[in-house]
Amino acid sequence: MKTNQETLVIAEISILAALALALDYLAQITTGTIYPYGGSISIAMVPIMVISFRRGIIAGVTTGLIVGTIQIIWGGHFLQFFQYILDYPVPYAVVGFAGILTTFHKKLSSFQLIMGAIIAGLLRYFSHYLAGVIFWSAYVPEEFKIFGKTLKGFNPHTWSIFYNGLYMIPTIIVSTIVLVALFKYAKQLFAE
Repeated sequence: MKTNQETLVIAEISILAALALALDYLAQITTGTIYPYGGSISIAMVPIMVISFRRGIIAGVTTGLIVGTIQIIWGGHFLQFFQYILDYPVPYAVVGFAGILTTFHKKLSSFQLIMGAIIAGLLRYFSHYLAGVIFWSAYVPEEFKIFGKTLKGFNPHTWSIFYNGLYMIPTIIVSTIVLVALFKYAKQLFAE
């Protein structure tokens, strides 16, 4: 009986990782061209968070690792090995921590769902921020044009917060909204 359960969890991880990759690929096509240095507004975090709420943090982190590892195949930016790790597997793996609040209370509430999504999104944002400061600091532009305005005076820290925030903040908001809608209309997705 335990083998059947383990097989089911592996199948769910595989399916949700594939869905996350497909969603991220669509996001690259639609919003990826907006961001000249990489990134896109994507709901690819949603399947990773669903498996985390459904099966726990280990399943969520595993799904995120799979997604982040495969990301490089679809045109990721690769400077060196540790940059790749901090920009791809780690940010998606930490999304698997969305289910952290359900560790102690098995019954998932809307509050836990929203807070878990925000925590997971901020952890991913922080990983991208670190990669920006550590590995991309040589590429900080002297000025950046956005919405008809020219912004100047960036250093590696402010640039990484600003640039990664351009896509991560909308991604966190949209992913949270999609999760709440799924929780309201398809609650069975979150139950074992």
